[in-house]
Order: sequence, then structure tokens, then C-alpha cells
Amino acid sequence: RGDYATAQPLLETAHTMAQEHNNRFLVMFTGTNLGTVMLELGNYAEAAAYFRKNLVLAREIGDQRWLAVNLNSLSLTALHTHDLDGAQRHAQQALAVAHPIRCEPDVLSSVSYLAHVWARQGNVEPALRILLYVDQHPAALARDKNFNATLLAAWREALAPEIFTAAAWGKTKQLDDVVVWIAGDGHTSQGAHRDYYR
Repeated sequence: RGDYATAQPLLETAHTMAQEHNNRFLVMFTGTNLGTVMLELGNYAEAAAYFRKNLVLAREIGDQRWLAVNLNSLSLTALHTHDLDGAQRHAQQALAVAHPIRCEPDVLSSVSYLAHVWARQGNVEPALRILLYVDQHPAALARDKNFNATLLAAWREALAPEIFTAAAWGKTKQLDDVVVWIAGDGHTSQGAHRDYYR
């Protein structure tokens, strides 16, 4: 938290300067980073406000990558505030943007956050498949791996080893395969283990 608290005033200064120079990309860039700082500090309403403003800028500029980044950030913020509908909606929107432009880190963020939604709905096996897939993928963001780690650790204690073995199907899949599986509602046909979610 200390590093984020230190970064906040520096980013606020950079954000103000970008606004003064009417540099919309830098306004969006610094604003997205400020949103991330607010998120990490637990200031979820402020984080969401930054991400929403940056969505508007990303659309105006036509920057699909940063559109996906801010949609994913809204999804993650919604997960922190237990808004499952918002988390799912924003992750699906981000996935629809990031996958066509082949931005693997953002696609992996989207599928991670969808998996967390499923987990909280009691659909553990499909969520576990996705989180294990993301955990071993070289393009996954450290933030996402860290966010997933607590849940994976809890499941390693609670779930039978054979469930983890079955969920490791992702080792043979490409990211496109995973996206197609999600789009085809493959996750809804998997067994649910509601008692194992923490």
C-alpha cells in the first residue's frame, strides 16, 4: 500500500499536466493508473469513477487496448465490491474488445474475472479450469496471478486432488480455444461444487 500511496500524488501531478496540455492520451493513461492506485488502496468508488472517464476517452480516441484495460479494471473493481453482475458484464465487454485485437494479457484478465464470477456463483470446476490456465500462461499479468492466488490456495486445501487433475485441461489449450469454450457456454455444463467456495 505504501508504494501506491507514494505514487498517488505523482500521478495526480502528471494527470493535471496532461489535462493542461490537452493531451487526451496522456490524460487517459495517467487516469487509468490513478484508477489502479485507488483500486489497490481500497477506494473503489474513486477507482470506478476514473475507469469510467477513461472509457469515454478511449472510445473517443479509438484506442481499443485501453478500452479493454478500463473495462477489465471496472470488472475487477466490481469483484471487490461484490457486484457480480457488473463484474461479468464488464469482463465480457472487455473480452469482446481484447480478443479480436489479439491482446493476450487483457484477454487473460477478462477470463480470470469471469472465472471469479463463476466461483462466487458456485461453479467451481469451470472457474478452476480458467484460473489454472491463467496461472501457467506467460502473458498473464502479475496482478491477475496475485489476485487468483488466494482462491487457488484455498481450493488446493479444500478440493480433492483429482478435481485439480481434471481441471488442468488448459495445458493442452490455446487461448483461442479457451475463449471459444467460454463463448459456447461450456462452463455452464460443468459440475458445481458450491460447498468448496470460500
